[in-house]
Amino acid sequence: MDQEITEVREGPVSAGTQLGHFRLGRLLGSGLSSQVYEAENLLAGKRCALKLFRRSLRLGPPHWGRFVHEAKLAAALSAKGGLADVYAFLNLDGAHAAVLELVEGTTLRALVRKNAPLSRRSYVPLMRALCQGLANAHAHGIAHLRLHGGQALVSWRGSEPEVRLCDFGVRHLLPDPKDDEEVWAKSPESAVTISPEQARGGAGDTRSDVYALSVMLYEMVPGKVPFLASSFAATLEQHVSETPVPPSQLVSLSPELESTILRGLEKDPRKRIPSVEALLAALDPAAVTGQHGLLGGSGRHAALSPSASREIELSSPGVEVSPPPPPLRSAGLAPALSVAARPKTRAWLFVLLGVALLGFGGIAAWVLLSDEKPPARRPLRPAAGRPAPSPALPVVGVGPRTSPERPGNLAARGLARPEGFGTVEVISTDGKAQVFIDGKFRGQGPSVSVGLPAGPHKAHVVSFGRKSAERDFHLKPDERVRLSF
Repeated sequence: MDQEITEVREGPVSAGTQLGHFRLGRLLGSGLSSQVYEAENLLAGKRCALKLFRRSLRLGPPHWGRFVHEAKLAAALSAKGGLADVYAFLNLDGAHAAVLELVEGTTLRALVRKNAPLSRRSYVPLMRALCQGLANAHAHGIAHLRLHGGQALVSWRGSEPEVRLCDFGVRHLLPDPKDDEEVWAKSPESAVTISPEQARGGAGDTRSDVYALSVMLYEMVPGKVPFLASSFAATLEQHVSETPVPPSQLVSLSPELESTILRGLEKDPRKRIPSVEALLAALDPAAVTGQHGLLGGSGRHAALSPSASREIELSSPGVEVSPPPPPLRSAGLAPALSVAARPKTRAWLFVLLGVALLGFGGIAAWVLLSDEKPPARRPLRPAAGRPAPSPALPVVGVGPRTSPERPGNLAARGLARPEGFGTVEVISTDGKAQVFIDGKFRGQGPSVSVGLPAGPHKAHVVSFGRKSAERDFHLKPDERVRLSF
């Protein structure tokens, strides 16, 4: 017979226990704030996840109210992607709980630790999914501020990963490290993604989430976190005062990737990559060039596998990097991590077709844009003793060009702008502001000029981790518009 309880005790609760109209199943995870169980809603007959909060937390009305308010705001955005849904909040005789969406998969922390270091075709889809969820929340003024790999739930749609971020607002319930040093001292891993400004006692903002995301990227690439000491406080001190080991000293990677990671880990938030959009643009330019929709693409990427998830470590300088081995069948990975069989396609036909189209397009463009006239035919020089033949057509002499330049040719040479285009200049007081026009990244700096087709457009900037309101403007042909933010 199932046991029914109305009080949540410290420590795991046995499977089969009934709490209200929820029957608990297996334990899914446990952390500083709660234990999470698979559960069945007996009234609705549906499976869900039930988060049971520890009684030692700050569960008074002020803290609980802040948590519920922020969790509801994030849950309202779950339909846009990247955020886990929250169905209800319970309070039964002092037992606080939250009913959550049940995500079939694993945590990002467990996934990375089992497969790291990851290759580019593995970590880029994961980072794109993470950035999509965070950008969704940041656009509505919600920062997580306690983000780590255990709060990112990964599942698969075919070979493409889907990530759900959870525990928005849970920071309001965590005990103060100064009041409960013994608990925090035993949890140094809880500090691996805390930003330096938060470690100093500051509140943090969306740039703190960029720092946490960069820590998670660091762990994906070389397979270890940049800072981890023997205690929670010692780990915080490393975030504040120590410089992370460059990833290139641990694995082989490109200078551009290393620069992106280290800029995301800057101690000073003003020098840090200012937004998750900018982080993704530096990491995956395809996200802002139209190959994928900005933060919402669904490109083809192989699932994580032994061949796709390993970077070759540099044992000594000068080691040649060899191609990865073929996929292993008995890798011991979860079924979701196996490589999906790819259909046999005649890819070379598409390559030849693309080359042919490019060739015809280039010839057509040259014919349409070229303003050079064919060279005039010179009269044939008569042979010695013979009169010159009478030409069938009058001979055209070569003289100075008198026809005007066509606008199309001038534009092709960079000397003029084609008809129907205008220019917008975006000016910002922030020298590192990211400029976005029509949802695409256009440049960075105090002044960015962009040529655009005539018609309606929208512009906004991301400055100090915050997105400005969008400004509508209409360009006329050959008009120059100046926008100030």
